[in-house]
Amino acid sequence: MNPRVSLEQWLTFKTVVDSGSYAMAAELLSKSQSSVSYAISRLNEQLPQPVLILQGRKAVMTDAGRVLYRHAEQLLNQANQAEAVANSLALGFESEV
Repeated sequence: MNPRVSLEQWLTFKTVVDSGSYAMAAELLSKSQSSVSYAISRLNEQLPQPVLILQGRKAVMTDAGRVLYRHAEQLLNQANQAEAVANSLALGFESEV
């Protein structure tokens, strides 16, 4: 089974939460605010429950979002670790399992 949500969407979600706004997340990710908004909108559509909802002009994490934030953080850390191992292998180092 292929995941429906991309790493980029999880990163966008985490960055919006960490930075506190779509605008700041867009700046940190070097993306337009509309692309950040679109990524979060798609994420909310692809999951059974939304992770962020807009209250006025502020994005607020839902209960599901609080749980999924921790998983997104772990997933992104694992992806970074996998890339580090791949880079080590490319340099001729053996990975330790």
